[in-house]
Amino acid sequence: MMKHLIVILLMTGLFAACKRTTTNGPQLQFEGEDTKSGIVTVNVAASGEEDKTWTAGVNILEHIASRRAFEQLLFLGVPNSVNYRVPLTPSMERSTDKNEFLKNFFTSREYRRFITDIHQTSSQRVANNYRQNIRFSVSINAVAFRKYLEQNGEIRAFGY
Repeated sequence: MMKHLIVILLMTGLFAACKRTTTNGPQLQFEGEDTKSGIVTVNVAASGEEDKTWTAGVNILEHIASRRAFEQLLFLGVPNSVNYRVPLTPSMERSTDKNEFLKNFFTSREYRRFITDIHQTSSQRVANNYRQNIRFSVSINAVAFRKYLEQNGEIRAFGY
């Protein structure tokens, strides 16, 4: 009887853990998708240390939010999206230290080519832990981004 109870508790814990690991948490929220143009819009939270100037801090946080949006699209998929629920690169190494392509993609800020719109949706200049916390709406041309990944050999063309 005790073994069955332990197994039930373990299984309940596993299911509860799976339920808590949703990707549509406070960091990123799906806003919409234009299936004709292939543009996906997400609301992303970015937080960072207080910078010397508010403008410089916003620029850094905009970079962080953009990076999170692309990482979501690449590795996790976008919840509630029609075409991008599944990650673009489920087998790609997520660490930019180990993946030279991603390292260059983010450090050179090549990702900016695929952002059609980014704007601040809310702000909290200084949180309780003295960190800036800003939410951005980021729109990504996912069709062009997918083609870019295909042309660079990072993913295979759909259907092949």
